[in-house]
Amino acid sequence: FHNTFDSITCLEFSGDNALVAAGTSESYIRIWSMDGKTIPSGTDSQPSNSRRLIGHSGPVYAVSFAPSTESPPLPNDIKPDTKWLLSSSADSTIRLWNLDIWQQLVVYKGHIGPVWSLDWGPFGHYFVSGGHDKTARVWSTDKIRHLRILPGHDADVDVVAWHPNSAYVFTASSDKTVRMWAMSNGQPVRMFT
Repeated sequence: FHNTFDSITCLEFSGDNALVAAGTSESYIRIWSMDGKTIPSGTDSQPSNSRRLIGHSGPVYAVSFAPSTESPPLPNDIKPDTKWLLSSSADSTIRLWNLDIWQQLVVYKGHIGPVWSLDWGPFGHYFVSGGHDKTARVWSTDKIRHLRILPGHDADVDVVAWHPNSAYVFTASSDKTVRMWAMSNGQPVRMFT
């Protein structure tokens, strides 16, 4: 897994434990097969147990596999067993990757500055992000713009997490607070200090 020239900034395992994704400070993502077997590429590239995803123009700070139970609906949904990966970066973007064709399908823009954290909703399709602009944002995979903005923190939103019941999102900030938001209306419910 190790390359002395690249520094890994984040790691995530796919829900079926078949793949591991690593984001790097060198702006790319590397995916390895956990069993060491060759990853099918669908191209004429050399057989390998890893693949690189290139597209970000800054360090990658978060990677997140879609829940393995469902794939997110998209305008041109490819097939139901497609693996989906989200990534976020210092380049202010979030990208959705299709790991059957090893390409990015969508670039989501809205944050100003680095996007530090990402989390899929428990059932896929929706995801939340947090960034340097002191906001968290809720997105749907089939829309380019965010559905909802969650303002209120006084500093960077460093970590975001979706509650398992999908009704709430939690945001943690450098302002030393954690906030709980209701997804039904986007309103803050509680603040933990």
